[in-house]
Amino acid sequence: MKLKKFWIELKNGSSVCFVGVTAWTEEDAFNLVRERIEKVDFSSDLRSVKEVFSINDLDQGHILPNMDEFVSRGIWFPTGFR
Repeated sequence: MKLKKFWIELKNGSSVCFVGVTAWTEEDAFNLVRERIEKVDFSSDLRSVKEVFSINDLDQGHILPNMDEFVSRGIWFPTGFR
């Protein structure tokens, strides 16, 4: 099985937050987020999830300069959750 990159959009109160994750499956990505980011309830907080096929498709002015490495399994955006 090959690692995949996911872009997850979550509701955070009245705002929205984004998480970039490299994982084996979508469920594996959710588990990584649950383990490292407190108070995430995917049944009510999840707005969208999509597979990222090219990092260059993400915001090059904000996301790319502010992310960790994305090749190995883990959270790469926002930084600090590896």
